[in-house]
Order: sequence, then C-alpha cells, then structure tokens
Amino acid sequence: MRDLIALGMVLALAALVPLAFPEEIGPQPTPEGFPGWPVQLDGALLTEVPLGPREERFYALFPTHVKRFTDGESEYLLRWIAAPSRHMHPASACFQGTGWTWEELPPLTDMDGSAWGQARATRDGRTVIVSEQVRGPAGKTWSDVPVWFWEASLGRAHGPWWSVLKVAEE
Repeated sequence: MRDLIALGMVLALAALVPLAFPEEIGPQPTPEGFPGWPVQLDGALLTEVPLGPREERFYALFPTHVKRFTDGESEYLLRWIAAPSRHMHPASACFQGTGWTWEELPPLTDMDGSAWGQARATRDGRTVIVSEQVRGPAGKTWSDVPVWFWEASLGRAHGPWWSVLKVAEE
C-alpha cells in the first residue's frame, strides 16, 4: 500500500511539471539578439532552401528563427533558440509523425569532440541518416534534445542555442 501511495505522489508531481514552465500557445514575439544566419556550418557552405507550406505553418508557432539550408549534399534545418520551449522536440517525433520508420544509431562524436544523436529513417524506399544536436555558448553540445530541454528549463544551461538537424542520403 505504501508503494501505491508513493507512486500516486510521483504521478501527481509529474502532472504538475508543465505548470512550472508556462508558455503561451500560438505565435510568440521573436527573441532579441538573433545574430543572423551562418553562411557556413562546420566548413560547408550553406545555401538557403525555402520551407514548404506545411513547415511554415508549423514553425509559425515556434518562438524563434527557423530556416532550411543545403550544402549540396545534405539538408540542414537550423533553429535559433533564445529560451527553452516545448515546441522544440527530437527529430524522431517529426519523422515518425510523417510516416518514416526510425532506427536509433550510436551517437557520433565529430572531429571537434561534439556529440550528435543519429538515426536511420526510411520511407517509400528512401533511407536517410539524420543527425541532430543543440549547440550552446562556449562549445557546449547536446546530442539529446530532451536532456538539453530539461537542463535549460532548470537553469543548468544558458543560451541562446542553435539546434542543428542534418539529413543526408544513406
């Protein structure tokens, strides 16, 4: 019986967590201090690719700046984030929500030591490798969006941050 009461208390506390981090629903003002879009990323020159209508509708609710780019081989979705937001979620949610199968791969550490989460996504005979990370000031990176979110929400990480999503053909 004591275990059941403890479980009930944990569940009640978990249900109250979202109330500790209130956010307005709908469009929010763009944060000040946006540094502008990079012209290169990790040595690759970037060219802007327009967002599709579905993406534009979705990102209209996102409380910051979002653009898509290509380096001629891979596509990148860059998001500049001034404050933690529940709109920011792992790539797996978007891919699986649009019909892709999702297979987690071991994290990748690149040449500068920063970690990337990786997965293989497949749909309609097309397979891509999806890499993602959140970059903070002073070179801090997170390969897991929920870990970043909680660290930022609890004041253990300070922004602004860049979210980098890279999609490359396998």
